[in-house]
Amino acid sequence: MRRWTWIAAVAAMTASFLPPPVAAQSSDAVGIVTTIDGRATVARPALPSPLAIKFKDDVFGRDRISTQENSLVRVLLGGKAILTVRELSQVTISEEPGRAVVTLPDGKVVLAVDKKRMRPGESIEIRTPNAVAAVRGSYAFVGYSNGTTTAICGAGDCTYKHDSQTTTIPLPPGQRASNAQVAPASPGEMNQAFNFRSSLPMNQAEKTFQAAEQMNVAGGVAQFLNTGGLVPIPPPGSIGPLQIPNINPIGGGQPPGGPSTPPSGGGGGGGGSSFLVNGGFETGDFSGWTRSGNPGFTSVTTSASFVRSGTFAAFLGPIGSDGFLSQTLETVPGKPYIVSFSLRSDGGLPNDFNASWAGTSFFSQTNIPLGEYLTYTFTEVAPGASTVLQFGFRNDPGFLGLDDVSVVADPPLYFLSSGDTLRRTGTDPLLQLSGTPQTFDSLMIVCCGGEARLAGPLLRATDSDLTVPYSLVSVLQGGTLVSTSTDPLVQLLGGTHSFGSAGLPIFDIAGVSTATDAETGLSLGTDRPLQFSGSLFETSQATVTAHQAVRVDTALLEATAPLLVLTNGSKLTTAADTIQLSHQAKVSSLGSLVKLDRSSLVVARGAALNIAGGSLLRVTGDLFSLTNGSTLSVLNGALLSLSGGSMLSVNGALIGFGGSGGNLVSVANSFCPCTTIGGIPVSLTGGALASNVSITGAIKNSGLGTVNLAPNAALIRVDGAATRVTIGGL
Repeated sequence: MRRWTWIAAVAAMTASFLPPPVAAQSSDAVGIVTTIDGRATVARPALPSPLAIKFKDDVFGRDRISTQENSLVRVLLGGKAILTVRELSQVTISEEPGRAVVTLPDGKVVLAVDKKRMRPGESIEIRTPNAVAAVRGSYAFVGYSNGTTTAICGAGDCTYKHDSQTTTIPLPPGQRASNAQVAPASPGEMNQAFNFRSSLPMNQAEKTFQAAEQMNVAGGVAQFLNTGGLVPIPPPGSIGPLQIPNINPIGGGQPPGGPSTPPSGGGGGGGGSSFLVNGGFETGDFSGWTRSGNPGFTSVTTSASFVRSGTFAAFLGPIGSDGFLSQTLETVPGKPYIVSFSLRSDGGLPNDFNASWAGTSFFSQTNIPLGEYLTYTFTEVAPGASTVLQFGFRNDPGFLGLDDVSVVADPPLYFLSSGDTLRRTGTDPLLQLSGTPQTFDSLMIVCCGGEARLAGPLLRATDSDLTVPYSLVSVLQGGTLVSTSTDPLVQLLGGTHSFGSAGLPIFDIAGVSTATDAETGLSLGTDRPLQFSGSLFETSQATVTAHQAVRVDTALLEATAPLLVLTNGSKLTTAADTIQLSHQAKVSSLGSLVKLDRSSLVVARGAALNIAGGSLLRVTGDLFSLTNGSTLSVLNGALLSLSGGSMLSVNGALIGFGGSGGNLVSVANSFCPCTTIGGIPVSLTGGALASNVSITGAIKNSGLGTVNLAPNAALIRVDGAATRVTIGGL
């Protein structure tokens, strides 16, 4: 069977409409034009006037390239690098012993260098009237205007020297030099530096450009070296929507026998094991990490207030100080990576934490409450050969800890990124299995502007055991997955299944944009990454183990049917919170969120439903529905947990029993002493107010089921003075 990845599909499409390879560039040329978009000219000493630049033109030493408004030119330099000359810019390219030199008297350029093709000691310099930036195996931006040089290192090995400085200094990834001043580049600055398509959302542009630019470098170098000729490399997104063929993807996810492992020495070759050094912070050991800022880091043993035991890295710098932990990883261009970590807080507020990947922040939060945020996941196309992962802390004076850091490559069966579109008009499932056990890392990742539109379900598996160590479905960072079918998006009929053993949910849903909700005043996600018309996940006579079932972060999710439907003797066991609204999520459900019919749900640790980080959930109907002898067991947590100013509004009951009866909800924890509200024991912590909790008719049809609580157990846990719960009991 064939498996089409994003890069393979783009390469195949590109090759299908490009002319045959042309002759190699002239022996005395320093480069060759691979892309011309808009209008640009070249001035050559031997010519009386400038000429218009054309595709495949040779570029010679002392040639001056000038671009006009809304234009760009790409030049392949010696089969080793791609120089992108931005609009309203002038450059001259020349060669000196051991280096190529790009002179930039005015304008902006982006340079991506293939480190594998560089000789020892070789570099490419970008010279402005008052500074020099050198790049070797890196990805960098340099601009000059009105006496100011700005240089930003996107990844890898960059150096910088301003005329006012006596020595050349390293310019780490994610750092910006403005004349002689060096400071971290903000996400907005990174976007402006690496974005060249104004139609892209600013928070996605830099990521998209990095991925496409690195693909351009690899494709251009390979074509040049293998055939002696070049093909035009279109700008990212310019080839139009990508139509992925309707194929059976089984067999392409990974080799038989389980997730692949990185090659010897790291390099991010595959999923299954992290190639990051020392992600567990053994006692006193920060090997593999660079500490900067005010590095008051130490290793601390986990206290009983946290979920898991062990040691973690804690920042203990002076009040108001910043500390940073970073590590440079050798990543593979075009491959999606998952970054996971655990945050631990003593509840001392305020406190700040930030995580960045290749200089772009992907997680930032203040006022992290007492306890542990289990695993956060970030999926991104790797921007190049060297990628910096950085964690930033501020002690204000909240105590923060970091643990269980891992970075893994996740090769899904379907991967859709910027410019990729998968459209299917057939009403059959995209992937349909019958009596066919399968192991693959994940089914689908849609990120960074990619889009999947299905007229049918995503997956239906009949008597086919599935082993998926990462998320089955991830829709993140501007990606969109839409199914117009009223059938379950994912349906498992029989079989024994395992999902998310790497610490990830079955469904990982995250948006980017936020806005203030007029009714509640909360800042909530407005993106709709996942849109579906039936239930999200439905099982019949199936046994499923998972880390989590659903996680929603900074996104709008609207459900017209339950998220989870377990029927006909199904059993779902989750290691952590079954459903988690982790941060600024807005979820609405017409009907119960979870529906059990002659089935069971077991939550090993955490809550059946956790609403955190200023999220909002509205439910029309009962929150949990149990019929015909179903059981819901929470072994070490509350049935419902809210924190961080989150809000819950349910117009029905907390638990609705039905069917033939014999239903059971059992909850064990030690969260009490509690306040009894509406007949329910509620744990109020972190300044939570009883007046913010309104419960009427918590249990519907109590004669058809039982609620068992262990000694000192709370059914509901509420943390934070602004956190609110309303259960109407209708």
